[in-house]
Amino acid sequence: MNAFTQIIEQLIAAVPASSWLESRFFPFRHLQYPQGRLFDACIFKKDASGALGFVWIEFEGEKELLTFPFRLARYSEDGDLISMSPWSLREASADSALHEAWRKAFKQKSHLATSQGKEFRIRSAQGDAPVLALGIHNDGINAYVRVETMETLKIFRTLSHEPSGTLEVATLEHLSKQSSFLQFPQLISVHEYCFNESSYGHVAATTQYIQNSGNLWQEMTSLLQQARFPQIMHERSGQESWNKVLSYVESLGRLLGEFHRSMTHIWDKTLTDPEPNTSVTRERWLYNIKIKLSERVNDLALMRPKYSGYGPLLDKIPEFGIALFERVSAIHNPGLRIRTHGNLHLGQVLLNQENLFLIDFATDVSDGHSYRLQKQTCLEDLAAAILSIKYAWYTTERGNYSPIFEDFIDKESQFGQRFVRQKEAPLSLPYSPALIEIQNLLLKFYVSNVSEHANSAELIPTNKSDFDALLSFCLFMRIIKETNRDFKGGNPRCKINLRLLSEFLRERRNLA
Repeated sequence: MNAFTQIIEQLIAAVPASSWLESRFFPFRHLQYPQGRLFDACIFKKDASGALGFVWIEFEGEKELLTFPFRLARYSEDGDLISMSPWSLREASADSALHEAWRKAFKQKSHLATSQGKEFRIRSAQGDAPVLALGIHNDGINAYVRVETMETLKIFRTLSHEPSGTLEVATLEHLSKQSSFLQFPQLISVHEYCFNESSYGHVAATTQYIQNSGNLWQEMTSLLQQARFPQIMHERSGQESWNKVLSYVESLGRLLGEFHRSMTHIWDKTLTDPEPNTSVTRERWLYNIKIKLSERVNDLALMRPKYSGYGPLLDKIPEFGIALFERVSAIHNPGLRIRTHGNLHLGQVLLNQENLFLIDFATDVSDGHSYRLQKQTCLEDLAAAILSIKYAWYTTERGNYSPIFEDFIDKESQFGQRFVRQKEAPLSLPYSPALIEIQNLLLKFYVSNVSEHANSAELIPTNKSDFDALLSFCLFMRIIKETNRDFKGGNPRCKINLRLLSEFLRERRNLA
């Protein structure tokens, strides 16, 4: 172990639990007192000014490792995570010097040795290793780096000891072998940490950069606002916006259908290959989602002190969930367990010259590693898309006011009285924007697209009653999941979630 590695080890051990929990990129917030310990390190560059590279940190009680691109420098002055004079160690995802050193190191050698005698390697599908970073952003879980002009590098924050690799890379590799679905970022290269000859984990992946004009969430909310509440004398532009909404929803239905069909191909990869519809896989799937249902319903109980007015609604949730699960348990063929997207919403769909591109196939990290490895019914993605559209609808209210802000408006004030008049005033339009029309259109084009596949009977239930019950269960699971997420994160969207839950229970009494 060289001097740089010893310094890194001491610095990591010195980080208090509060510092980890306060860091916005830290993925293990469920740990009460996280204490990091150096697992391994790979240094790309070292000189008198410091060092650049990657470290992998393990935490007691956590199976996955934290991936930490670092810069070790003397007397750093730019907001270090940890300090130990005269050296400081900071997270360097946004450091251009790191990416330049990274590029040069892998250009000289495709396999780099780590301090523990293991390997950090690059596996290229096409192109070269990443080059100097031009633009960087961080979503709090993973780090994204735009390199050159046509590539995007994604650094995965966590590394699993499992030999299976990362779901996102496995899915991208799977998609690259088929020709029916092309609207995804093409994989260029993969960086891997090798525990041994048969066990490895994906550290980063480079994909083709998609030139885009934003995501579908931004576009849909803007169009819905214009369509539902056009300015006076601008009804024509409102109708054009509504037609555009319907066009995007049609394209989204086709996109999801093509993606799910493409995942039915078999390439001898356990992470992505579809599982047959057998009684064993069906019972295993039912067992796992029953546990997840119980966890999510129990978490809703934490909302009672703050949302006491919704007590009667929260009281109905457990019984309703059990009844809905029993209805799903009676479905003989709940659909082929394929690798779904797992965290689908309108923000995961990019607009490229009015074409749609699906991105971010890592599933939802809030579900935990073992649950994310399980294959699910494709109606899980469809339900997530429906819920995201509902969010877009309910956040575009008259006068740009969302219902989540109504509680904060003084109805007796001049502003509040104007708000009430605007909300209650009838608006006559030559067309009829309706949420149910959007939802039915999405279902129509999704089912139509999936049914073109020879094995469509294994993708979705052919019986309409079974289809409705399974889709309703997936939508219910997604709503309570997002309700818990928003509540724990302090997101005021909880009010919309509770409204959706109330409507959901009222509309689907017959299913439960």
